[in-house]
Amino acid sequence: MPATASPTREDAQIRDRMGALAQALRAKDINALMAHYAPDVVVFDLPMALQCRGADAYRKNFEAWFAAVQGPIDYEMRDLRITADGDIAFCHYLARVKSSRKNAPKTGYWADYWVRVTAGCRKMNGRWMVTHEHISVPLDMATTQAARDLQPSAHDSHQALVRPRHAHKRRSRPRAGRLHQAQPARRSALAQALGRAQPAPQERALPLRDVDAELPHQPRGEGPFGHPASPASSSEGRVATPLWKETLPCPKNAP
Repeated sequence: MPATASPTREDAQIRDRMGALAQALRAKDINALMAHYAPDVVVFDLPMALQCRGADAYRKNFEAWFAAVQGPIDYEMRDLRITADGDIAFCHYLARVKSSRKNAPKTGYWADYWVRVTAGCRKMNGRWMVTHEHISVPLDMATTQAARDLQPSAHDSHQALVRPRHAHKRRSRPRAGRLHQAQPARRSALAQALGRAQPAPQERALPLRDVDAELPHQPRGEGPFGHPASPASSSEGRVATPLWKETLPCPKNAP
């Protein structure tokens, strides 16, 4: 296996330049900051533009940002990786940006988010200058919104941006959690209301019903289904008594 290459002098120079750039940004020193960019720099930045061409146009972006920020900017660089070959180099790192905005919705509001930065550098007149810079924020594909709550993973050697545990559930379902917590209290209140409105029924003895008395009245001479009766003759020539029993009318107010 090849041995790991040790940092070269170019790597150390570029690292120093990136550190000085970050320090000028923290202090909002626009002149010291723009001294690190080439006149024909091309930038892919976060504001609403596909690209920003030239140091003068990029300076206006910084001026608008610094004017909207109250006090210094907290700018943390993490996991800076540099690759250099001759007069050309590129580097990438993660950066945490924290600032207090003047037009904040409430006093003491801090913007706090992580960005991904890639910089292409070229050695010009003995100094490393940034000729291309790309600053981006991950996109949540489900909502098409910038994922500004991601943080570097402490367990990943490459410092991958990940969302804190349960942060997505708390953000996407805040109301559902509150309703779930309120369900026991609501069920208890509903049970009490129903108990007051509808008292429990008490058992009572029902009177026995006279089923025979509730049968419909059948006139004499008719069968049980309304057919004429056919009396049967006995051996003595007398008419036998019908097998059905004549019933009395049912009183209207029978218990």
